[in-house]
Amino acid sequence: AARQGLPEAQYSLGLCYAMGNGVERDCESAALWFRRAAEQGYSKAQYCLGCCYDFGEGVSEDKSESVRWYHRAAQSGNASAQYSLACCYDFGEGVETDRAKAIQWYESAASQGHPGAQFNLATIHFNGEGVPVDYGQAVKWYRLAAEQGFADAQFVLGNCYYGGLGLTRDDGEAIFWWKLAASSGHETARYTFEKVSR
Repeated sequence: AARQGLPEAQYSLGLCYAMGNGVERDCESAALWFRRAAEQGYSKAQYCLGCCYDFGEGVSEDKSESVRWYHRAAQSGNASAQYSLACCYDFGEGVETDRAKAIQWYESAASQGHPGAQFNLATIHFNGEGVPVDYGQAVKWYRLAAEQGFADAQFVLGNCYYGGLGLTRDDGEAIFWWKLAASSGHETARYTFEKVSR
């Protein structure tokens, strides 16, 4: 099916090569099949091809080319591509740093439930990076990421409860979120929980 030009099959074959699933792992073949599907507008393949260029997997590393493919997938609504594109704008990887565009793409991915985007968007609101400080918005996004098991968000949400930032102070809730983060291996959360619990 992949050789007949079906983009879903080409994407699936690319994944098989990328992961070494049923075939020997071959990043160059993965990139080739991702490209064939991506050029037909298949957003998952566009995202994967962007990753190939971002990390130099099967192709020469090329940050601006990764941005181009992330952008195409992001415009199709791919949340992972929206998050990756936001990070590119946030940190100036392959494009000029642009906080407004970073926020726009973080918001798009976060509203689709991407926990990394939710966490980064929360941190932007918490620190007032390109927007006014807004602890209420920060807590909203930290909570959404924390509820998906994102340990960094669980830790910071615990801090927000402990400090009464964006919500009413509640030591029990703080300890709950720190314990949850610690159970996922978050060492700072474990240390904080142990220190406060003494």
